[in-house]
Amino acid sequence: MLVQQLRLEGITSKSWISQSGKDRVGKLIDKGALYKILNNPIYVGDIRHKGVAYPGEHEAIVTRGQWEVVQTALASKPNGVSIPVQRDR
Repeated sequence: MLVQQLRLEGITSKSWISQSGKDRVGKLIDKGALYKILNNPIYVGDIRHKGVAYPGEHEAIVTRGQWEVVQTALASKPNGVSIPVQRDR
C-alpha cells in the first residue's frame, strides 16, 4: 500500500517555524493526507475555488491523462475502503 511505503520512507507533511519561533514538525503521511494530495487539481494546472476547478495560470506537473487515471482509481474505491482479498487457508 502506498501510504505504508511513504511512512516507511519517513515522508511527512510540511514542517515550518511559527511566527513565535516554535518549530512545527510535519506528521507522517496518512490516507487522508494522501487523498487530499491526489485530489488537488493544482498538479494538473487548475485551481479550485469554492469547489469548482478553473484553468490556472501555472504549468501542470502531471498530464491530464495521468490525472484522469488517478481520479478514476480514487472514484472506484469511495471513502478509501479497501476491497477485501480472499486468501487461501
